[in-house]
This record gives sequence, structure tokens and C-alpha cells, in this order.
Amino acid sequence: MAKDLSKVLCPPYDVITPTARNELYDRDLHNIIRIILSKDLPGDTEFRNKYTRAEEYLKSWRDENILIRDPQASIYAYEQEFSIEGKKSTRRGFMALVKIEDQRTGSIYPHEATLPKKREDRLRLMRACRANLSPIFALYPEEKEEDVYSLLRPALSGPPEMDLVWDDGSRNRAWSISDWATIESVSKLMEKRPLFIADGHHRYEVATTFSKEVQGSLGGRADYVMMMLVSMNDPGLFILPIHRLVRVPEENPNLSVVDILEEYFYIEPQEQVSDYASLNRELAKSPDHIFGLYVGSNKKYYLLSLVNDKAPDVAFKEEPKCFRRLDTRILHGLVLDKILGEHAGEEKYLTYVHDAHEAIEQVNDEEYDLAFFMKPTTIEQVKDVASERLKMPPKTTFFHPKLLTGLVINCIE
Repeated sequence: MAKDLSKVLCPPYDVITPTARNELYDRDLHNIIRIILSKDLPGDTEFRNKYTRAEEYLKSWRDENILIRDPQASIYAYEQEFSIEGKKSTRRGFMALVKIEDQRTGSIYPHEATLPKKREDRLRLMRACRANLSPIFALYPEEKEEDVYSLLRPALSGPPEMDLVWDDGSRNRAWSISDWATIESVSKLMEKRPLFIADGHHRYEVATTFSKEVQGSLGGRADYVMMMLVSMNDPGLFILPIHRLVRVPEENPNLSVVDILEEYFYIEPQEQVSDYASLNRELAKSPDHIFGLYVGSNKKYYLLSLVNDKAPDVAFKEEPKCFRRLDTRILHGLVLDKILGEHAGEEKYLTYVHDAHEAIEQVNDEEYDLAFFMKPTTIEQVKDVASERLKMPPKTTFFHPKLLTGLVINCIE
């Protein structure tokens, strides 16, 4: 515990760029990045590779007491204090083991599709390490008169086991709670609640596959997976938008983006808008299904609004209403898929960014031609789509802030 925790933790693997990975490697010999994103090296083989190195790191850190097993079964209260739009907020939840269920019939609901390459990578890592290296982020419904987290508050009167400020300015605190009466009370209140996966879909699918592979040979411990559980009523729960950057395919010079847009949208020039902040103010006070647009060729901003509000219902009539009314479904189905055609899944022509200023910069640098700005998806939409056992289009949700990796690890063996 003598180490500076800010040097040994990291964000989730799926938001770490190659540059950030190198920086995290250089921070500390025991940064968790060496396990969750170990590097490929020259001469790697089937028997000696980044996965076996991750296993070796985990074993040696346990042997050297860099990682110390909690002597008692525990759950972990986790609070993140952060600022958003100039206001301070706190998101509260707790980490615990949750029994894995069949996604087709159980009460754990994903909302995002996963990618085969990422699933295989995470599965190979789990086979090597036999551990949940970071929690799945899941949400649970809660009536106003209920408050599961209140059961944990008496245990939070003392100092936290972990307390650090991360690079993004968020303060992260975690308390270990081993009082069995408290754990049982929380378990009883959570017993019949559905869970909606917010982040960590690949990890959940991999844990499910791994559980089937070992078939109880680990004493049933692989039948559970570590989750961070947050109430849908938590005031610190924020979903941020993920914006779209588009390069118009060069092999189709006669393609008219304006014609594609005008088929379904009014294109309203924003003469008084000179930056994203002012555009976002216009977006915030606009009704549903309004999109922002920045065009590189003339450096101007626009608002896009549906000519006919029923257009998505007609275009996607075979799909459930909760799905066809998603902004991501509308934009991709009515605009982006038509602009990009066969290139719709290629990063050269379509990419996603959380930072609107970065989006504008990439358009100004002529890396992309257009930036489409989204409004955030709501918690209710996540719940509605997941309850129908549907998967949202890629990059529909971005829960902020991200959970830190390395605060708690669940070693299955």
C-alpha cells in the first residue's frame, strides 16, 4: 500500500491509445497495464506471448505482496467525485460478484454488440490469468423509497482503503466492507433486480464463455463475475455523446451529401455559431432527434432536424419503436450508411470521438470532411433497448467517468 496508486492504475483497456499505453508502462513497473494490455514482442510464440507474460506478472505481484488478497469475503464501495460542465458531482456504487446468467433468458441485459477480435483477445487473457481484472459496469433499477447504497454508508465512516486523484481530475475512493450482515442485507435487496450492462460487454461475454469452458472445475468460482453496480437513480450517473467523423469516399465524386441530407432533414445554417460550445447550447434547447453538423469545406455549423418526425418509423418499421427512435439509428440509417455505402464500417471513412473539439480539429486538418454532433443517449433508452434484448448501434453510449482498472481484482483460483 506504500505505492502511489495513481502510478499503478489505468482506465479500461478499450479507451487506451497506443501512446497512452506506452506512457502507462513508463509510470511504474507494477502498473496494471502490463497485465491488461501486455505488449507483443519479437519472437513471441504460441507458448510465450503477451498472455503468458500477463499471467507471470499477476503471479509474481501476488507472490511479492504487491497485490494482497483481502482476508475476508468483501464487497467494495466505490465513489468517484468529478466535474462535468463546471459542476461537481459524485457517482456511487459498489463492486461485488454477480452470478453469470444466460443473456437470452436471464435478468442481466447487455445493450451493445461485441466484436469477435476483441472477444478472442479478452478470452485468451482470462484463460491465462483466471481472473476478473476489472469490473463490469452495470446499472440496477431502484424505486425512490429504496436506497441500496444507504446500507453501506455506516461502513464508510472510516478512511477508505484507496484514495487517489486520477489524471482526469476525478477523486476515486474505495472502502472494503466485510461485515457479513451488511453483505447479506445488500444481497437480499439486489436478489431479484435486473441488471443492465453499461460498460464491459466483452468482459461479460468472455466470463460467460470461460465459465462454460471450466464447467465447475474451479469450485464454481468461475460462475460469478465482478461488477460495479450503480443505481439508475444515482445523481452522478452521466452518459456523454459520442460524435461521428466522416470522410466522403473519394471514388464517388458525384455523390451529393446535401441531397442525401435533404431527403430527410432540414439543413439550418447557424450563422451566429462559431464554435462547439455555442452549437451545443443550440442542441441542448432543441427537441429530440436534432443533430449538429460541422463542414470542413466552408468551416460552418448547421443543425439538422427531421422534415417528418415519422420518417424513422417508416424507414425502420420492422424494428421495435425503442430502437428506431435512437439518434444513432436515425443518423446511421438515414444519412451515414447512404454517404458511405460499402465503407460504412471502415475507420478511414467513419470514426468516433468523445471530444467535440478534437472532432473539429480533425475536420480542420482535413483528416475527415464532416463532423456530426450527437445528443447523449438517456438511461431510459438503454433500459428499454436492453429489455427487448436488442443491441444498440456501435458507440451509442459513453458513461462518464470511466471506472479505474486495478483497484480490485477477482482471482478465480
